[in-house]
Parts: sequence; C-alpha cells; structure tokens
Amino acid sequence: MAESESSVAPEGPPAGEWTELHPRVVTRWRLEYLTDIAMLVVPLVVAELVARNADWLGSVPAFVVPGAVAVIGLVAAIVVPPVQHRRWRYRLADDALEIRRGVIVERRSVVPYRRVQQVDLARGPLDRLFGLVRAELTTAAATTDGSIPGLTPDSAEAFRTLVLARAGLDDAV
Repeated sequence: MAESESSVAPEGPPAGEWTELHPRVVTRWRLEYLTDIAMLVVPLVVAELVARNADWLGSVPAFVVPGAVAVIGLVAAIVVPPVQHRRWRYRLADDALEIRRGVIVERRSVVPYRRVQQVDLARGPLDRLFGLVRAELTTAAATTDGSIPGLTPDSAEAFRTLVLARAGLDDAV
C-alpha cells in the first residue's frame, strides 16, 4: 500500500526529503516588499508636504523620514527575500507535513495528515505574474493549518494530490 501512495504524484516533492521553494519566489517577495514600502512612503511624503505647507516643520531638512524609510525598505527588499528563501523548507514525512521557516525567529510547524481536511491552491496577482502557486492546508484546529508559497503549478498539483492521498481524502473539487 505504501508503494501505491508514493506513486500518486511522481512529479511532486520527494517524500521524506526537505524541499525548497521555487527561486522565482525571491523576486515575487521583493516586489511585495517594494509595494509595501511604497504604500508606507507615499503617505509619509503627503504628510510631510502638508506639514511643510503649514510650516509645522520649521528648519527640519526636507523628506528625511520618507527618505530614510525608503532606503531601509529598499535594503530590506534586496537582502531579506533571498535569506527567507534559504530558510524556507518543507518535508512530506510519513505521517505529517513539516515546515521550517523564519529569518530572525525560526518557526517549525507540523501538520499531521490525519488532521488535514482540505488543500487549496491559491494564486494572487503576483503569483500569477511569476507563475507560482500557494498551497494552503486546512485542518480542524486553527493552530495546525499550513501554507506553502512559491510552488510551480505542476508541483502544487502533485503536492495537493499526495497530501490528500496521505490524509485519506479524495480530490473532489
């Protein structure tokens, strides 16, 4: 029976081995960082323009705070995503999905297959732009949900099929 389970998804991640995310996820994360930084810097620039117009800032140099936030955000967008990618791993063990991630604080999650109720594949606008998919596992307990970003569509389908087979569920979508 174990032999038929391993043949369910021949192109999926190897069972029992730690698997990394697709390298395109680094560029996707960088773009997400830059978007977040822009959404922070633009209101800071507007606030500074309003404050300067009202003469509330006096002799404070122009755009120090928005400039500092932009520079820090740009450095973070360049440095953090590759480190995140190196620290993100998942493994399809015999009885559970194991996830390791985290740059500053390492987080380890274990999602037992017997608790898996469904596996959704999600593609937001950035995911579609980079040809990536996020696999989201749902369980009865909120603390054991899991999510794997940065999968290719083929590997995501194989991942989903394998996890559902190990959970003893069918793929009735």
